[in-house]
Amino acid sequence: MKTSRSDLAAQIKARVPLEEAVRHYGFEPDRAGFIHCPFHQGDNFPSLKIYPDGRGWYCYGCQKHGTVIDFVMNLYNVGFQQALFRLDCDFGLGLTGVTPDPAQAQALEEIHQAQAERKRQREEYDRHWEHTIELTHVIDGFSDLVLDLCRKREEEDTWLAEHQSWSGQKVVNYGTCETI
Repeated sequence: MKTSRSDLAAQIKARVPLEEAVRHYGFEPDRAGFIHCPFHQGDNFPSLKIYPDGRGWYCYGCQKHGTVIDFVMNLYNVGFQQALFRLDCDFGLGLTGVTPDPAQAQALEEIHQAQAERKRQREEYDRHWEHTIELTHVIDGFSDLVLDLCRKREEEDTWLAEHQSWSGQKVVNYGTCETI
């Protein structure tokens, strides 16, 4: 008996938890269930939420959302049928009757591992770049503070030089006075 596409999709959604699939494809949700969205550029902070208990996912950056099947469709830029086959093969469900030969399975696993490693390296690079930018802002802020302090010191020195005699005292140097 042939399984319909909707039955196959329902079985895959029931048997492949979204969070497990997300991890399988190289993403690690944080404690709140967020990952960096692979579907749009410039995701500096995790914006794609993985909801628990099979409730799907939603990206607050690009507004894409859906099920585990939609995630695979978007991730690999494939159609519905190909996403079903991919999930079936990747998770060894045997629902479609299509199984890759061992060489194909090994090649797919190597591709998945390479994709996961590239993703990990990109995220690590992004984290280092974000820290570099933060440090640059701190250094810029410190430089501004030093310049402000120097300007204030010059203003105080100018004021003190203009008011050398004050309350019966003569200003000798900044912060020190001699009695006249």
